[in-house]
Amino acid sequence: MSLAFLFMLLHPDIQKKAQEEIDKVGTTLVINLRGAFLTTEAGWEDPKIFNPKRFIKNGRLSIPKNFMGFGLGKRRCLGESLAKAHMFLIFAGLLQTFNFEAIPNDPPIVEFRDRFVPSVRPFRAKITLR
Repeated sequence: MSLAFLFMLLHPDIQKKAQEEIDKVGTTLVINLRGAFLTTEAGWEDPKIFNPKRFIKNGRLSIPKNFMGFGLGKRRCLGESLAKAHMFLIFAGLLQTFNFEAIPNDPPIVEFRDRFVPSVRPFRAKITLR
């Protein structure tokens, strides 16, 4: 989740678009939280650029075959669907209620910590009610 918030601070235009989508009744918002970790040029155009639009074709969700955020085969994560639903509900609820902004003169830096579950370094943000 910290990565999602970091990218909302760095890309307020995408945060606004996500909030607009959440505010519409009957729509689905797809947020790419793992795309930043799939950094092979062979599989992704501009892999180090935050671009959730890469998963939307003709207004519909389109997951590329090379996306393996939850593993493959018999060792695939059993909690994938639960994790996706949980992350979506929490993140959509927070975007529906709050605006997230970078703190002036203290911009967050996209720097990953190498761990079992990749994460970003701690950062500060201004959070206000919408």
